Amino acid sequence: MNYCYDHYCCRCFTTIPKSVYNNSFENVELPLCITCQNWFDRLCVKPTSCAKKLFRHLRERNIKAELESKGKFKTVDITVESALVHIEVDGSHHNLNATTAIKDLWRTYYSMKEAYFTLRIPNAAIRHDIETTVKIISGIIIERKKQLKRFRELQFIQSRSEQQKIF
Repeated sequence: MNYCYDHYCCRCFTTIPKSVYNNSFENVELPLCITCQNWFDRLCVKPTSCAKKLFRHLRERNIKAELESKGKFKTVDITVESALVHIEVDGSHHNLNATTAIKDLWRTYYSMKEAYFTLRIPNAAIRHDIETTVKIISGIIIERKKQLKRFRELQFIQSRSEQQKIF
């Protein structure tokens, strides 16, 4: 039995023909429209297969993620701006090489100073259980948004309290 499926660009969610979907998936491992394929080609740093797979699954869950986003001092594998979350997809060398591990700690520190929460996701989690990995990341993003909302509400209450002291 033949079923007809709509295909969507995982970056901008526009409908794309099956031929564009197949070609894009074959070439860059992501279903992208022609415009987003051009964007992908212009990226200075090419994402790894695991980063692309995670990005695709996050977008399928309607999480507005950006692939290879540029921060002040670095490029981040995946950013969820609405939750101030950086997701770094790490191979085993991040744990086995001391220099790389220390650089990662510094990157996390500087991201934290900019209010970003950094998630480090091992390639193994993506390769062997992508569904559970994405489910957990989705939960973290939801909780992070709640934290940010509470923090902003607290800031608002404190600023109103300070204004009332003036008057």
